[in-house]
Amino acid sequence: MDHRLGFEPISEELDRVPLPVEGDLPDWLAGTLLRNGPGRFRVGNRPLNHWFDGFALLRRFAIQDGQVRYSNRFLRSKAYEYAREHGELGFREFATVPDIGLLDQLKRLLSPRITDNACVDIETRGDSVVATTESPRPLEFDPETLETRGQHAREPLGTTTTVHPHYDAHRGETIGYATRFGRNPGYTLYRVPDGQMDPEIIGGVTVDEAAYLHSFALTPNYVVLTESPFVVSPLALLRGSTVAGSFTWKPERGTRFIVFDRASGDVATTHRTEPFFVFHHVNAFEEDEEIVLDLVTYPDASVVDALGLDNLRSPSPTLPTGELRRYRLPEDSTRDVERETLHPGHIEFPTIDYARRNT
Repeated sequence: MDHRLGFEPISEELDRVPLPVEGDLPDWLAGTLLRNGPGRFRVGNRPLNHWFDGFALLRRFAIQDGQVRYSNRFLRSKAYEYAREHGELGFREFATVPDIGLLDQLKRLLSPRITDNACVDIETRGDSVVATTESPRPLEFDPETLETRGQHAREPLGTTTTVHPHYDAHRGETIGYATRFGRNPGYTLYRVPDGQMDPEIIGGVTVDEAAYLHSFALTPNYVVLTESPFVVSPLALLRGSTVAGSFTWKPERGTRFIVFDRASGDVATTHRTEPFFVFHHVNAFEEDEEIVLDLVTYPDASVVDALGLDNLRSPSPTLPTGELRRYRLPEDSTRDVERETLHPGHIEFPTIDYARRNT
């Protein structure tokens, strides 16, 4: 048994099954842990290509009186239900597209089918719990039974959105962004105050080419988008390319930090530095008229292809090494950005004491 077990398809749904516990859980440990992630990687006889293509599987760990009970259930997205009913892919996923004829391709040029396979994260919005992915189609589900309730009522602000919004406990609001492709590419920032479901637009910016953004940074006064030179071709999407295949690495653009003022929503400053790719930011704070930004960087975007299932299922997958870096962004855009390596490699998705440190 090794890492490949995590990429095997799951067929059985379970409800409150007791799990064996090694050792003793502390008496004070009680509650529910919800998790989301890909759980099925085949449609009919056709394998899916990428980890991000797998159909969303919700998991629930209920901890009480030293015992753990486990439940799981596939998210009943339109993409999942279509695949289950027809035995074929009905929506374009991240790196796999449906096998369709020319006529259907022409129809989808006029009305693209955006997947609602929300297989990445879980958020609370108002009184609702929703599963999310980078397409703006979150699905609400019951946190007790894991049953899907339907699409969360929110008007999309862009073509894609972040799966890693920030919650500001001091102000009682969630901050996120959406990315627009097409003729007017750009980024839109939004906030969702506690108790609300609908977003309020903070601001945004129009760009010449929209980049692949997965996460961002937040400080008390600023929002920072890290724009790697991995940019989309809307024409490739229209021609039926996969989402992943529609992006091109253009290192000559460098990486740009776009700093927004949270109060006004305006761009406060921008900085360019050497090209790198980023999935996950770690922390950000303000110090001595600088924004200090910690994130995991890669020399290019090859890590996206490296998360293909053929590679991940191999006995010794080849994976690029992420490097933990700290960038110091001066409030004065005429000053240079400073860079420091905090850890040289083999790190990804680090976690901090968010309530105390991301301030």
